[in-house]
Amino acid sequence: MEVMIEKSLFYQKGRKPYIMESLESDKSKYLFQKTEKPIEKITLPRKPKDIRDFIYTNFQAHKREFNAAFAYEMSSIYATLKNVDIQTSLQTNEYTSNNAPYHICSYISINKEFYKEIQRIILLEDGNKTEITNHQHYQDKELVDLMEHVVIKTPDTMMEYPKKDTKLLIQSDSISLKYDVIYFYDAASNYKQGAEGGALKITNLQSLPLTKNDCKILNIGVS
Repeated sequence: MEVMIEKSLFYQKGRKPYIMESLESDKSKYLFQKTEKPIEKITLPRKPKDIRDFIYTNFQAHKREFNAAFAYEMSSIYATLKNVDIQTSLQTNEYTSNNAPYHICSYISINKEFYKEIQRIILLEDGNKTEITNHQHYQDKELVDLMEHVVIKTPDTMMEYPKKDTKLLIQSDSISLKYDVIYFYDAASNYKQGAEGGALKITNLQSLPLTKNDCKILNIGVS
């Protein structure tokens, strides 16, 4: 909680605040000390009045950016308070192509308590939107396959997948979260010359700020 508090606009101690981090992701310029500047060039004073003045001065011109920033900050803090647990999973699907074995580890795990609150899971791959609806129980987790929509899983498909720009949006009735999904393809030939087969797996889920485009997709503050 100390980290969360320190990243708020009113309590920052050297960490980049959630709101400023989110505004920076939209690449707009904001009025500060009578000059328009990109967010990365702005260091706000810690006085609440100065912070309120900055928001008041810029809100009308950047309403959607601020709505996204507020949603990101509140979602991040609420996710910590609710002990939201979203991780990569070691659950694997196996495929055979031309008599060579391939393994795909494209599941994420979500704690059951939070999964009950989820309304939408949206996958963005190179800008293409896919709604993920299926899940399976596993111990105290719910597993979600981020490649359930891929009907034909060929070696070429698996080798190309890490090149995709893959983002994940998760929305509940209380919070909205965004992740960068990092894939890695590991060919069997890396370990034995001439070997066929390989493995595709999610190696990292990196939390990201919400943007105004994300909020449009999730229908958050789009007016």
